[in-house]
Amino acid sequence: MSRWSLLLVSLALPVLLSCTESAVPDSGFDTAAFADPPIGARPWVRWWWPGNDVDATAISADVKRLAGMGFGGAEIQAFDAGLNRNASADELARRRSVWSPTFYEHLRAALDAAREEGLAIDLTLGSGWATGGDHVAPEKSLLTLAFSETRVTGPGPAEIPLDGPDLTPFYKIAQPLDAGGDKLARWRPELAVPVTVLAAHVVGGERSTNWLTLDDQLQLDPASVTVVEAAPEVGQTVTWTVPEGDWVVLAFYAMPDGEYPNFNAQVEPGWVTDPFDTDAVAETLETLLGVGAGLASYEGSPLTGLFVDSFELKVERFFSRDFLEEFEARRGYDLTPWLPVVMVPGADNNLFDGGGLPAAAPFVFDDPSAGLGAGDERVRYDYQRTASELFVERFADTVRRWAEERGMGLRMQAYGLNVDVLAAFGATTVPEVEQLYAGGTDLFLKLGSSAAHLYGKPICSAESFVWPGKDGYETPALFKAAADKLFVAGVTRLVYHGFAAQPSQADAAELGSIGWHPFSNPYSGAGTYSSLLDLSPWGGLGPSAPYGSGGGLNGYVARVQSALRQGQPDADVLVLYPWLGFPASYTRLSGRDELLFNGRFNPDDVDPSSSGAMAAVTQVFGDPVLGARGEWIVALEPLLAELHAAGYAWDWVNEERLQAAVAEDGRVRIGDVTWDAVLLVDVPWLAPETAKHLADLAAADVRVAVVGTLPARQPGLADQEAGDATVVDSMATLMAGPRVTQVEPLALASTLEAELGVAPGVRFWPDAGGLRHVRRALPAGELIFFSNPARASVATAVELPAGCEAPTWLDPWTGAFFAAELDAEERVLLHLGGLDAALLHCGGGAVQVKARPTVWRTLPVTNWTVAQEGEPFVEASALPDLRDVSDLATTLAGVVYSASLDLPEGVEGATAELDLGWLDGSPVILRVGNTRILDLEEGLPSAPPFRVAVPAGAFQAGTNELSLFLGAPPFANWIRATNDPQAARYAERPLAPFGLRGPVTLTLFKAEAE
Repeated sequence: MSRWSLLLVSLALPVLLSCTESAVPDSGFDTAAFADPPIGARPWVRWWWPGNDVDATAISADVKRLAGMGFGGAEIQAFDAGLNRNASADELARRRSVWSPTFYEHLRAALDAAREEGLAIDLTLGSGWATGGDHVAPEKSLLTLAFSETRVTGPGPAEIPLDGPDLTPFYKIAQPLDAGGDKLARWRPELAVPVTVLAAHVVGGERSTNWLTLDDQLQLDPASVTVVEAAPEVGQTVTWTVPEGDWVVLAFYAMPDGEYPNFNAQVEPGWVTDPFDTDAVAETLETLLGVGAGLASYEGSPLTGLFVDSFELKVERFFSRDFLEEFEARRGYDLTPWLPVVMVPGADNNLFDGGGLPAAAPFVFDDPSAGLGAGDERVRYDYQRTASELFVERFADTVRRWAEERGMGLRMQAYGLNVDVLAAFGATTVPEVEQLYAGGTDLFLKLGSSAAHLYGKPICSAESFVWPGKDGYETPALFKAAADKLFVAGVTRLVYHGFAAQPSQADAAELGSIGWHPFSNPYSGAGTYSSLLDLSPWGGLGPSAPYGSGGGLNGYVARVQSALRQGQPDADVLVLYPWLGFPASYTRLSGRDELLFNGRFNPDDVDPSSSGAMAAVTQVFGDPVLGARGEWIVALEPLLAELHAAGYAWDWVNEERLQAAVAEDGRVRIGDVTWDAVLLVDVPWLAPETAKHLADLAAADVRVAVVGTLPARQPGLADQEAGDATVVDSMATLMAGPRVTQVEPLALASTLEAELGVAPGVRFWPDAGGLRHVRRALPAGELIFFSNPARASVATAVELPAGCEAPTWLDPWTGAFFAAELDAEERVLLHLGGLDAALLHCGGGAVQVKARPTVWRTLPVTNWTVAQEGEPFVEASALPDLRDVSDLATTLAGVVYSASLDLPEGVEGATAELDLGWLDGSPVILRVGNTRILDLEEGLPSAPPFRVAVPAGAFQAGTNELSLFLGAPPFANWIRATNDPQAARYAERPLAPFGLRGPVTLTLFKAEAE
C-alpha cells in the first residue's frame, strides 16, 4: 500500500484537487462554522497590563492587533509583575493606580476597541491573585485557624495568657520577606481573636528542636480533652487547675492570614478577600465593578465575564467566623474537641502542597503504632469537606450569580486549594485549567473538561502554552503540540499565555527589544515562564500567518475548537475521583515521559524538577511526599494508559454527581451526557449515600468495574459504625449486581469488554500504543480528534462505532474535507506523523469532499547545503541541528537550505507534496529555482505536519534547484547575537534547537489528479 493511501491527515491542497459532491445523512455538524470559524470559536489570549501604566491609544491599537492575529477574546490582568520596584515616583504612581478613575477610563477604551473589533473581554477580579486589594479590611480578609501550645504539669494551677498564636514555620520564613523582596504574608497576631481553649493529657511523642521539622507529633488521650474556656476574650488570662500528669493547653485563634495578593498594582496591596464570607465577596464585587466603575453599558458585550485565577493561597488552615457552627450543622457533631488533630502545618498552604513537604498533624489521638484512620483522618476529611462546601457556596456561587445577573459569566481556575475541584468547577460558567499546574499532566487537565461534562458547561478553557523556563524557546511546533494535548484532554477554548501591553513610558535602556513581559525580563526574578507571544516575528511567532484568523496556528485552533464544541461529549467510562484537590506537588515528579510534562518537549530538555527552585526544595526537605492522594493518582496512571491504548475514552466523576446519576438503558446518565460504565479503582472510601446509590444503579443494569479493593468505610466521622456498615452492605449488594465485576489491575480493558460488554469507542488495528483521542456525539454522527503525542509516526486502522457513515477527514489547517480511505475490513486507515493530529467526521451531510491524487513517485531530497547571506557554509546531507554549527546557531540573518533534484519527463504537469520531516524554527520562503512557491503569509507550515503542497508547473524535467529560507532562530538563540540590554539573561542558558532536520521527501502525483 502506498504511503499516500495511509496519509489521512490534513493536507493543504485546495488548489490541487478536484471536488465532488457526496450526499450522506446529515449528522447535524455545522460544516460552515468549521470551514470559516466564527470569532467566538477563536482562541483567547491573556492580556497583561503593567498595572494602570498604559496609554488609551496604545491599548486600542493592541486590541486591533490581537484581532488581526486571530484571537477571539482577551483576558485583562492589570498587575505589578516583573516591573522595576525602584522606578521613579511618577512611574510607580501610574502603575499602582488600578481601580482608580483613570484605570476605568483605560478599561473603557479597551472595551470600546473590543466592541469595534468584535472581541470578547474577560476582566480579572482584582489585580494579581488571589482576589483582594486595598479595599479589603483585615476583618473582611481570609482567615486562618492558628493556635498556641503551652505545656503544663500537674497537679496544680496554671495561668495561660491569651496573647496570640505561636509563630509557625511558614510565618518565620515569610516575616523577613515582608520587609522587602517578594512578600508572602504578614504575621499579625494582634488581630487574632480567641476561639476556644482546650487541654489534653500527653501520653506519648516529643517535640523536635528543629523548627523546620513539620512532622513531629504528640500523642494525646482523646478521653482527656477538656474545654478550659469556651468563650475566651482577647487579652484574657485563663486560669486552670491542672490534673496530675503531663498536659498541653491549646488556645485556638481566628486570625487574618496576612497574605498579600500576588503582584497587586496598588500603593498598598491590601488583603486577600475572604472567600468564606459571602458579604466580603459581594463587597469586593461592588467595590471593584459596581456602579462607580461605569461598566454597565459593556456588561454582556464585549465584557463577557469575570476571571478568577488559581487559588495559590498561603493559609495555615481555612476558617470562617461561623465555621464551628457550620461544621456541626453539616457533619452532625461538635468539632471543638477534635481541633488538635486538624492543625497540620500548612494544611491549606499551596506552597507546602506544591513542595510536597513532609508535614503531619502535631497532635494525634489515634495510636501511631496502629496507624491513622480510626478518627483523626476522618475528622480532617470532614474539616476539608466543610471548607470545600463553604468555598463553593460563598465564593464561586456568589461571583457567578453576580456576574450572570449582569449578562456575564464566571471563568475560574478552581484549584490550588483542597476542595472538591469538580464541584467547584461546576459552580462556574467556564471551568479553566492550565498547563503549568501539576506539571500540566493530562490527569489534572481532565478535571476541568470532566466537570464541564458533568455539570453541563459548554466550554472548558485552559491557560495554555505556559511552562517554567521556556521563555524565548517557543516555536509553533511546541504550541501546536500543546494545543493538541489540551484538545484530547477535552479543552475547547485555549487562552494563550500571554500578550503584554507595554508601559506608557517604557525604558528601552532597561527592557530593550523584549520590552516588558511580566515573566521574562530583568525584574522577573529567578523563575521565568513562557510564552512571549508579543515578541514577533522572532521564532516565527509573528502576527501574520502563524496567528492569522483564516490560516496558521490560530486558524487551526479555531477550527478544532469549533468542531469540539458541537454535539455532546462522548466517553465510555466514568472514573471516580474520591479526593479533595489535586496535588500541586505532582509537578516535582521526575523521570516522566508524558508529553510536555513541566514543558519538556525536545529530547534534550532539562527536567525542571532537577534544577532551580524544585531542586532547592528537594535539598532541604527531600523527595516530595505525595501522600495517599498523590500515590493513588500515580498508581492509577497505567490503568488509564491501558484504556487509552484500547480505544476507550473516560471522564472523572465526583461523589456529588454520581449521587445524581440515573440508569438509562444500561448506561449511566448525568445531565444530558451518558457513559457506559462506572469504574472504581482502589477507592479508599465512599459516603454511605454514594455507596447505596451506586448499588441501586447496578441493580438497574448499570455496569460497574471494581479494580483492586472495595471501599469498606465512609470518609467522615459521623455515625462511624453505622456509616461504615452501610458502605460494606452496599458494596456487597453492588457486587451481586448483574453487570458488575471485580477486575485485576492491567486487565481492565479486556475485562470491560469480555465480562461487562463495554466496547471501546474506537479500536486500533494494530494497537496504536500511545495514541490519544477525544469524541463528540453528533445528532446523527460522530466526531473524533486523534493525536499522536510521540515523535515517531504511527500507522494503524481505526475501527469505528457502528453506524459511522461516510467517514471523512476534516483538515483544521484549511477547512477542507477529504474522503477517508478504508481497508478490506471497512476500517479507516490512519497515519499520523510525530506530534501530528487528525479530525474524523462520520455522517457529514452534503459537503465538498476532495479526492486524493494518485502517487506517481516518491523521492528523497538529500545533498543539502546551508547558506548564510548567500554563501555556502557547510555540506549538510545529514541535516544537523544548527545549535552545533557555531556561526549559524545565533544568526541574525536567517538560513537558506539548498538542494538539487533530478526529475523525469512528465513532471511539468504533476502536482507535488514536499514533506520536510521535522523542523525547529519557522520557514519563511520556499522556492523552486527563482520561483517563490510559498511564503509565510501563504501558509508555509511551521508546525507538524511539516508538509507543503507544490502546484503543477513548479518543477521541470532535469535538474531543479530547491531552496528553503528559515528566518531568525528561536528568540533564546537570536538575542545572543544582539546588543540588547536583556541579552545577558540568556548567555548562560542552553541554545534552542534550530534548523531543518528532515528527512525530506518529495511526492509527485499523476497529472490527471489536477
